[in-house]
Amino acid sequence: MSGSKEVQHLWWPKFELLYEGLREYSVSASSEADKNVSRLLQESHFWLQRGLQGFQPAAEAARSFLDKESHITLASGKKFPIRAELRAAAIILSSYLVQ
Repeated sequence: MSGSKEVQHLWWPKFELLYEGLREYSVSASSEADKNVSRLLQESHFWLQRGLQGFQPAAEAARSFLDKESHITLASGKKFPIRAELRAAAIILSSYLVQ
């Protein structure tokens, strides 16, 4: 696993934007509101469809990656830091999520 591995579904998205978009859509019927809610639903599609099914047991390659790297580089070029104090907790949490 390299530092530039695509990990677009690694974390939970922020659902506040989706919630606010749906709330605004419920009170405002317009073509702009239609476009906005459609975009928000498309962006959240993976997690709305799969939820916790997106989690898998931590592979040895992932554990090794967490030990060696200080950040994950997304395909967009953005760097997502790996906080050393949370590494062990992330591995433990992943084991609970896949049971």
